[in-house]
Amino acid sequence: MRKSAFNFYIMKQNFIFILLLSAMVVFLSACNQGAENRADQPIAVKCEYQTNPMGLDVKQPRFSWMVNDQSRGAVQTAYQILVASNLDILARDEGDVWDSGMVDSDQSQLVTFDGAPLESKTRYFWKVRTWNREGNPSEYSQPAWWEMGLLSPGDWQAEWIGKDEVGRPPRSVMLRKEFAVEGGINKARLYITGLGNYIAYINGKRVGNDMLTPGWTDYPTKVQYQTYDVTSMLKEGENVIGAVLGNMWWSSGLGWQGGATYSDGPLRLLAQLEIDSGEENLMIVTDDSWSLSHSPYLENTIYHGVTYDAQMEQPGWNEAGFNEGSWEKATLINDEGRKLVAQQGPPIRVTERREPVAIREVKPGIQLFD
Repeated sequence: MRKSAFNFYIMKQNFIFILLLSAMVVFLSACNQGAENRADQPIAVKCEYQTNPMGLDVKQPRFSWMVNDQSRGAVQTAYQILVASNLDILARDEGDVWDSGMVDSDQSQLVTFDGAPLESKTRYFWKVRTWNREGNPSEYSQPAWWEMGLLSPGDWQAEWIGKDEVGRPPRSVMLRKEFAVEGGINKARLYITGLGNYIAYINGKRVGNDMLTPGWTDYPTKVQYQTYDVTSMLKEGENVIGAVLGNMWWSSGLGWQGGATYSDGPLRLLAQLEIDSGEENLMIVTDDSWSLSHSPYLENTIYHGVTYDAQMEQPGWNEAGFNEGSWEKATLINDEGRKLVAQQGPPIRVTERREPVAIREVKPGIQLFD
């Protein structure tokens, strides 16, 4: 009797265990089925390989994203891209600039924009969603944007300027222009390039953190320009914009032996600062109203470094109120027809700094940094 009761108890426990195990299998199966029936919003959305790029001149930019579906055997079966003129429209899941509609495709890289013609200096907002193999749509991605640069030569009001002198290599120069801003500053963009290279300043602070701008190209064929958001660098009242020009690949000689140069000068600057002050649109461009002086860089080349004379420094030259009595007027340089293109690759930037392990004087006044 006791043995029968024990056996019944064991059978009861096994039955309960089987029921629990079956319930767990059903639960996990339902969870997995739910995962297969949905995909999370796409991630890593990019326009022309970049995250929120500024200053594009590609008239039909391309979009890319990563499908965010964790189910087994996941695959994108369709997508939909919305492009809007502002975030409010996009938030309503509308695309007043372009709505691709549901496109049956597994393409998620370099999908070409096919909407209304894009306008210079305009910011556009976009997002994308995908469909999974079950035919169910994901949520839309987080909103992203891109901003157009100057799409036609007529958008440029600036003129090339510099010091009308040549050399091998030409002497580095500094240029500056003071101007006043009345009212608030809603938005400000600087479109800028140089031959050879430039470093730009607004109110004493360096613009951006890119190095060796505008970058190497075959200069007779095209010259890159950069676009910077400088809204926070400006202030109501007196302001100043300035730049230092150097040689780099343009005029310092190609190769360690000096080699050929594209030019022996003059060094040149082209800059267009556009400001929306709320009351009016103000445009500051390079022209013969700018002032110019030699910089402390006596010589600078891409291969052999620089010779710098600190005694020639002019503190405050890139700030408002500087006395430029000894400076001269910049010269207009005829360079019509030179093709300008927006930055076409990732910029050069400092990614690491290293301290020297040793410093020794190799001869009086000359130190070697190891």
